[in-house]
Amino acid sequence: MNVLKTGSVSPRQRGFSLVEMLVYLGILAVVSGGSVTLLFSLDTIISQHRAQQLIARNASTALERALYEVRASDTVNTGSSSLGSSPGTLALTSGATTTTITLTSGVMKVQTNAGAANALTSSEVSVTNLKFERLTNTHTEMVRIYITLTATVGHETVSESFTSSAVLLNSYD
Repeated sequence: MNVLKTGSVSPRQRGFSLVEMLVYLGILAVVSGGSVTLLFSLDTIISQHRAQQLIARNASTALERALYEVRASDTVNTGSSSLGSSPGTLALTSGATTTTITLTSGVMKVQTNAGAANALTSSEVSVTNLKFERLTNTHTEMVRIYITLTATVGHETVSESFTSSAVLLNSYD
């Protein structure tokens, strides 16, 4: 037979004491603080990664096109080029075609003859350094390209520099 006793409460039915509640709240505060810190760190890492992806994609596109133009050219037009300084200009000649690679307002552009200049980099990145060097010996003519790109995603700004070079058409020994 079950008899309900009044006035006596078993320890399982009492609830939490004040000390237990404070300990639980302290643990909850530490875990919550760690979670918020982790989320902010994760946001920073993701922003940096996205900026690096933008830079890598734009650098790849811009350098591949610039190197293609160098390889397809017969000579560097040194009179129309600004070599060895940034922002540089590279004027290439192939027969009657002149191709110019320049930096305008942080965007790397290519122009063929008097046509429109086409952007090689997107507006999501800024080219902060563009320098061309012409290297020659008795038989070979080569162009080295130095480029630095900067991208900002969220509150994170990332910059990376790249260097590449190519030998001009019919310039092999």
